[in-house]
Amino acid sequence: MFRDTTATGWHALVTVESPLPLEELGALAQEVSSEAAKRGLGLIATVAGMALHGDDWFRPYHPAWQMDGQRSLVPEDFSDEEVEFLSLLADQPEGSQLSARLADIVYLRTRDRADRYRWAKLAVERWVQAGITDALSWEQLAGWSRAANIAARFRLVDLARALTDVGVDAFNKAHAMGALRVAQTMREARYVPDNEHFEEQLESLVVGDIPVFLQNVLLEEAIRWTPSSDEKKKAALRARVGDLWWDEAELRQADSHMVARDHYANALRSYRAVPARLRDPRTVDRINRLPAIVRQEGERTLDEMHLTTTDGIDISEWIEGVEAIADADSLMSALVSWIDMAPLDTLEHAKEQAREQMAEHPIAFLFGHSTIDEKGRKVYDSRTAVGRMGVPADVWSVMVRNYQIASGLLCQSHIVPGIRKLSTRWRPTLAEFRLMVETSPFVPLEIRDNYARGLFHGYYGHHAESVHLLAPAIEACVRSVLQQAGIETSLIKDDDTESEIGLTGLLDQPGADEALDVDVSWNIRAIFADPMGQNLRNRVAHGLVSSDESQGEGMLTAWWFAFRLAFVPYFNALSRTQTQRNDVDREGV
Repeated sequence: MFRDTTATGWHALVTVESPLPLEELGALAQEVSSEAAKRGLGLIATVAGMALHGDDWFRPYHPAWQMDGQRSLVPEDFSDEEVEFLSLLADQPEGSQLSARLADIVYLRTRDRADRYRWAKLAVERWVQAGITDALSWEQLAGWSRAANIAARFRLVDLARALTDVGVDAFNKAHAMGALRVAQTMREARYVPDNEHFEEQLESLVVGDIPVFLQNVLLEEAIRWTPSSDEKKKAALRARVGDLWWDEAELRQADSHMVARDHYANALRSYRAVPARLRDPRTVDRINRLPAIVRQEGERTLDEMHLTTTDGIDISEWIEGVEAIADADSLMSALVSWIDMAPLDTLEHAKEQAREQMAEHPIAFLFGHSTIDEKGRKVYDSRTAVGRMGVPADVWSVMVRNYQIASGLLCQSHIVPGIRKLSTRWRPTLAEFRLMVETSPFVPLEIRDNYARGLFHGYYGHHAESVHLLAPAIEACVRSVLQQAGIETSLIKDDDTESEIGLTGLLDQPGADEALDVDVSWNIRAIFADPMGQNLRNRVAHGLVSSDESQGEGMLTAWWFAFRLAFVPYFNALSRTQTQRNDVDREGV
């Protein structure tokens, strides 16, 4: 197989422009007549197509695709014969992303200690030789991260220095987004060559011709590179982040109060991150004014909302829409269509639907009733139930029940098939999910990484990991929003000890619904905090989510809701940038 595969000249397909030539290898395999060569090219293509997660030491290589219980190969699937074949190819061609992967996979499958060291070192050497080109692809950065991980664990000091030089060189040459990617990758790998240089360079890239959300992400990254001892510098950068959000909010007021509200909330969060003793008078003034401004903009968003009601739940449009996702020309356009097909349920719609049902079937609601969970415990009794959000208890119980039914249909016909199609065609990295979360005013700074990881795991079908990150993250988000609105989020006992209020208690605080937005509050209650619903926050906190349930519809609904809260502000920020570019184009014409 080695001789026949080498005779095809496959290594000529590996170029700077195409370091992992998956499609080219597949096309070549179709052309050759030798079955051994076809098999060999197929194995090389499999290696080229694997999704590399450089910071995942346990399982760095993920399948190129997975659908309906099927997936492409990963390193542990290769036979010993196939691993031997890959080892013969590891030196051909030298200094490429592909040769580094080949050596790395042989290392992963080798058991002899000396051989493992040799293959691990060779993989790092190949990644150093490949470097990071101007393209700055996610695959290159994942390879760099993987090499850095290996070098640190095997104490390959000289190679670690070489990797640092590769990273710094790429950082210095890159524009805004590229520099951000390199800085994040190096920081997460704990390769920190020169804090001050990185901080100053990141700050210098913040200019007016790039999107405001990217300016803020650059400044946030600059803050992370600023030494913890330099509090004044960190404070100045955080105030600058707040100023950028404030200015952008004022620009957006004319065309969208909803977007303006999000930006003002981001500004408030940034200003409050400045230590009180380092706040200048303008920052103090804006902190005092912003809660009222956020509430005012939130009230104005009601005029921008439209309510659509139907006699029943028609899932045909969801099914047809999901089929169309595969035809989208980019992940962003596919996500926009996917999100837009299934609007967030509104409180008014839920109330109206419940009251109509009660009016049509009055006898069914004359008598008291209770709800028993799957373990035989009573979790609801209509005789002692209380209403929520100004809704009577009997109406509320119907609303929550309807929500669970609708969520089940949504999962089966829209969320599950949508994720399968999206994740089969597009494989966004954790860094891309982090970038999305950066623009959400709902997510506080300290849990952004956990929130992004929850979205990342859910997108790739790891729902148990996802819900155990997102359920507590949602509570932290609610607590942060309420704190920004000046609503109490903790209790002080008689002995002066302080404890946090749980999610249900937070949602019941006066003013909480308005601070969150009533529709967001309704969905959080229905998914995370109501005993008649999934009650995920309580169930996750007490370890009550079974292994089977962690892969169920409730987890997908939670992921879908959390994803919307991050994606919509991100898309709005990008839309603002595109509008600005269109205006420039028209002026040029």
